[in-house]
Amino acid sequence: MAKRIADLVRERGIKRGTLALRIARKIDSRVEHGEVLTIAGAKFTVQDPAQA
Repeated sequence: MAKRIADLVRERGIKRGTLALRIARKIDSRVEHGEVLTIAGAKFTVQDPAQA
């Protein structure tokens, strides 16, 4: 999953964005709402849709 996201980041030139908690946990099972993950140089804030 992380490789697919990293490929998209590089291909589209993404610098920052958000990831759903469910997707972020496939990359790192310890991640929590509000944390920032860095994937291929882009920063993604983890959001839990249930807490929106």
